[in-house]
Amino acid sequence: RRVFHPRGRCRIGGQPGTYWVRTGQALVEALDSVLDDVAGLGGDGGIIAVTAAGETAMRYNSEGMKRASIGNDAPLEVATFG
Repeated sequence: RRVFHPRGRCRIGGQPGTYWVRTGQALVEALDSVLDDVAGLGGDGGIIAVTAAGETAMRYNSEGMKRASIGNDAPLEVATFG
């Protein structure tokens, strides 16, 4: 699933489902906060988010998460663990 920030400022994809990220926080801080909530419910997963400004964050609390990103000023990043 994909979630759009209510004001169109951030696009978020997550597994296994969708969970709203809080506004007013730095991107990584917001994602970590959501993953802490998911862990508190006994779950794990990962989130990939891209802001309107092109900032990306890929956070997870599981053993690994397949992920990739590339940007105009950023090299290709591909990973599963670590």
